[in-house]
Amino acid sequence: MKLVATIGTTGTFERFSRLVGEVVEARPDLELVFQYGRGASPGLSGAVAFLEREALLDAMRSADLVVCHGGSGSVRDALRMCGNVAI
Repeated sequence: MKLVATIGTTGTFERFSRLVGEVVEARPDLELVFQYGRGASPGLSGAVAFLEREALLDAMRSADLVVCHGGSGSVRDALRMCGNVAI
């Protein structure tokens, strides 16, 4: 299963990062792409501070689930690319 998680580009949302880490720990079978933004690196495989827009859209397109912080751009893109979105 491929999970794409994004905080977007404007915030830090450390609790969101911790939650993603907990999910990955509980589900080591997940393929993760995690754009964590301006916060500290969560130290997870697949975690990057920022992705180019097209790279993030490509990741969303091939994801089984996208989890995002609720910013309008992230929600719009996730719905268009994946359809399975948790906000």
